[in-house]
Amino acid sequence: MKKFIVSVSMFFAVAIVISSCSSKGPKEAKLIPKDASFVTVVDAGSLKNKLQTANINIDSIINKIFEQDSSQSKHKQILKEFQETIVWNDKFFIFTTNKKISSNSDAISVNLIAPIKDSAKLYAFIIKQHDLKDKKVVHEKKYSYLQLGNDFSLSWTDKNVIATYYHVTENKKMNIDSVIHVNEPESINKIDELKKQVDAFYTQSESESLASVSMFMDLFKEKADAYSFSASNGFTKYLNMMPLQIPKLDDLLKDNFTTSTFSFDDGKITAKSFFYPNKTLSAIIKKYSGSTVNLSMLENYPSQNINGFLLLSFNPEIFNAILKELDVDALANSYFEKLNITNEDLFKCLKGDIAVAVSDLSLGEKFSENKDSKTKQQYAKMVFNAAIGDKKSFNKIMDKAAESGFIIKQNNTYKAGTLLQMFGIYIHVDDKNLIVASDSLTYANYVSKTGKANISSDVINQIKDKSSAAYINLESIISSFNSTKFSSGDSSTYSTAKNTFKDIIATSSNYDGTKIASEFSVRLKNEKQNSLVTLMSLFTNISSRIVKNHQNDDSFEHLLLLDPSMGNF
Repeated sequence: MKKFIVSVSMFFAVAIVISSCSSKGPKEAKLIPKDASFVTVVDAGSLKNKLQTANINIDSIINKIFEQDSSQSKHKQILKEFQETIVWNDKFFIFTTNKKISSNSDAISVNLIAPIKDSAKLYAFIIKQHDLKDKKVVHEKKYSYLQLGNDFSLSWTDKNVIATYYHVTENKKMNIDSVIHVNEPESINKIDELKKQVDAFYTQSESESLASVSMFMDLFKEKADAYSFSASNGFTKYLNMMPLQIPKLDDLLKDNFTTSTFSFDDGKITAKSFFYPNKTLSAIIKKYSGSTVNLSMLENYPSQNINGFLLLSFNPEIFNAILKELDVDALANSYFEKLNITNEDLFKCLKGDIAVAVSDLSLGEKFSENKDSKTKQQYAKMVFNAAIGDKKSFNKIMDKAAESGFIIKQNNTYKAGTLLQMFGIYIHVDDKNLIVASDSLTYANYVSKTGKANISSDVINQIKDKSSAAYINLESIISSFNSTKFSSGDSSTYSTAKNTFKDIIATSSNYDGTKIASEFSVRLKNEKQNSLVTLMSLFTNISSRIVKNHQNDDSFEHLLLLDPSMGNF
């Protein structure tokens, strides 16, 4: 049974990578509970077409994975037979649910819905498996199912198969009431709970499913290769379990939704997301919206080899507004009074413009030659720059930090304390900025503004006028590794990765009255080839090496998404 589940798991792992979504109003939404905390949708049709332009299909992927290991021919055959029961031009769904079973028991389920060609073919495939010969297929009114263990089952109709992993967490702690009665925790039948969960997927009404949530159904109006939907409601039910009950926290957290689309384009992967805050949270965000990123904080960074940076622009007073909305601002103030500061001091001391840059990364061991010895060079250079807001509040906060010895106050400015100095951290404060640098030379070159950061114009154009922006130069980071330390196999993987990835750009915009938009883009070196084809080539090459390196044992099975023996999905 384990080998069958492992084989199916490997198949699903491949299926997820090569699938996408491109149509409206998926009928499978009726199978997904309305309170699902997270949903990912992929559609094989869109990405299947993209892969076929490079003559890549399911069979070629499976052959590539096992090409150097004939000992796994059984698993290879199982995967091939199973994939023939699946419809590769329709949608795949992965969703999670969270459920409180009793006062001391919680459950989480992770589910995958796949479209099938024929339930009879799937049934024939299942009963053919030697590891499942002792398992009984149960036929319910609307579906059939096969119990594979205490926490895993397969269920199906004429249209879909659902693989469900169901994990129950029990609090074994006994409670003692006021008259010294020992209350033992309720006993939970995990198999029965799993059956109830699966049955709910097929018997729930449309109003109880995501088919009734317009934000989810409207998500598919935009053409993309994959989609995701998340809701905060699945987690609010656990708020009453918190040791400290916070008033109005439920009002702030419930009914917040995030939708995302993912596209595999030529030379890049793009994710676009929209966060829809509820009425309470949106009112706060609107009132305390920030400005846009201050590019001038980066333009004089003293390096031509920037590995990454982060720019933020926000109104810090939004945090104080949230404390007030939760009715805990007085509690927070009572704590800060002991330090002779207030909430307002904490959230007014900085303006909200922040820049962080890292450069000249060296992740391998490097030494510089001296006359008498070798000195190890630093691994990276860094500058953190935060614009100061209210100077009086800022000084109060810094004075408290100075009392702890973390920093040292010297005349009207501050510098790193002994501990920070041991790590080479350099701190300087003037009337406008708090600057933390990896060393004094980097700081001096930064504030002198004699240098100019090497940031391409296309990156600048994508991050300007945003409320936050991040950039990661993957090419330079991968190149920073000392490849001479790698084995031959690792060296090959390193070279492949180095020739694949370029950089990452992530941005978000200010609240527009309805939503907060963000975008995440991974750019690849080969701009003419579809990014899915590029990544699939990388994936199959690495998978082939993994199988080859573990051909004498079954340890490669633990690298799969689902390993029942470990109880993880």
